Amino acid sequence: MESSAGILKSLNCDLILVHSDTVSVTNLGSFSDSRRTSLDYIPGVAETVPLRWTYAKWKLSGQNKPRLAMVLGIDLSTQSLIGIGMSQRSTEALFFPETILFDNKSRPEFGNVANLLRQQHDVVGFINNNRVHVDGLVEIGPSFGYDGILVTSKETYESVLGNDHYFADPTKIELGLIRIADGFKVEEVAQSIIPQLPPDVRLFTKTGLVKYEKEYWISSKPIGYIFGFGIAMGFAVGTIILYQILFTDIISNIEYYGVMLAIGYPMTYLRGVVASQAVIMSIISFPFALSISSTGYIFLKAFTSLPFRMSIDKILGTYGLVLAMSILSAMLAISHLKSTNPANVFK
Repeated sequence: MESSAGILKSLNCDLILVHSDTVSVTNLGSFSDSRRTSLDYIPGVAETVPLRWTYAKWKLSGQNKPRLAMVLGIDLSTQSLIGIGMSQRSTEALFFPETILFDNKSRPEFGNVANLLRQQHDVVGFINNNRVHVDGLVEIGPSFGYDGILVTSKETYESVLGNDHYFADPTKIELGLIRIADGFKVEEVAQSIIPQLPPDVRLFTKTGLVKYEKEYWISSKPIGYIFGFGIAMGFAVGTIILYQILFTDIISNIEYYGVMLAIGYPMTYLRGVVASQAVIMSIISFPFALSISSTGYIFLKAFTSLPFRMSIDKILGTYGLVLAMSILSAMLAISHLKSTNPANVFK
């Protein structure tokens, strides 16, 4: 679920102000910008920045079918907290009206804008049927909630969305970004801000909002249940396969187990042998499974443009599940050792 909060992670801020009804950043409500500016004088607040954020129809000139894209409107006078990899030249280009930057990691269906920029000086597109000029690229990447991102100035944002008076209102914003001054603790400043907030806004730490967004996709959207079901099915199938391997090995070597009992080995030792077999199998097979999964991540990233990444915590978490699966399989297989009676084995 890392890709569900890709933009949030790129923001160079400590606290984020959102509408109190917000359940996901894919559907942000607007609130008065005065809620943000009122925080400028609170001790510990170094800087606050407004950010406009909504969906709009995007179509590259020459395309027939528009696609829904995320549009970010930034205040160029205070854009230091946006953190989306904008160069100085790109920032300066946005001072011109009806000028946008295109996310180079957007899905291919949004158009090969990077190639067009290399071939021609003027690349034209349309946001909600309003003509705009693409003057550069940024590197952000899509998410489960959006496939493409467009970045523009707050003024152009309000201009091209002029047909929707709600989003074109210059006194409204969707996110208020807050940077904490050096020497102050984020949590302490947040606790001093919260009692002063009106009921229509809510304050998050950046890490808190990232976690909130991930939990939304895991618990409230079908994709979260699909991933969970896939993990459960993989665990169950893996347990059954490993159980069958261990069971077959026990049945095939039941005489040897009987001999070990006859010469004085306790049943606990035999159980340990079976359990160690399961653990050894998990250790030997996991590197192969990891390499196959990593290759799958590469293909998924190429086909979906989502930022799939095989992190250390995922690797350790997955091996923890594999180890649990091995132990459960061993426990099920060990029950068949009860029939290992020397008197019966050699009849």
